[in-house]
Amino acid sequence: SSSMVQLHVDFRGVLQGVRVTVHAGFAQQSDDDDDQDGGIQGELVPTIGELLHPFHVGSDQFVQLWQQHQTPLVVESRLFLATTLGVLIQQLTHALNLSHINAHQLQPFQHQQQQSPPPVQLVGKVRSDKDVWMLATIEVNLAVGSVRIQVAQTTPQLPQALLDAMADLIAHSK
Repeated sequence: SSSMVQLHVDFRGVLQGVRVTVHAGFAQQSDDDDDQDGGIQGELVPTIGELLHPFHVGSDQFVQLWQQHQTPLVVESRLFLATTLGVLIQQLTHALNLSHINAHQLQPFQHQQQQSPPPVQLVGKVRSDKDVWMLATIEVNLAVGSVRIQVAQTTPQLPQALLDAMADLIAHSK
């Protein structure tokens, strides 16, 4: 089906699996059992990177989110490039091993009056293939053609590996 379900999960939780019931059409009430309403039941298991959503957050707020649970290691880096938002989002998606993100979903709505589009920020928890969680923000600024990444987690090698993967992908894309 082409239908989509969005789950919003706070940063303190660990998502193991979510039990869901999908109702198609009209749910039929049953007098003797409330559960017999014709719904299809199942369990959603999180996949790599699906918790990354467009979201505006400042540096202080970013660190505070992580400090609720752990001491942060924040790595900041800027990569300068000339590209379009669509190409850049595609590269970020592959570099971070994320689920598909459409560029039009990420553009802020208030940029009609401005000469250049404002920075686009993503924030979320990303799970690596080694099942390590990290909190990351990505800022895309088309006005100056730059990408800014902040990663907070307890393994120093993971942020650097992420930045290296992005740099390689962007370097070999043109």
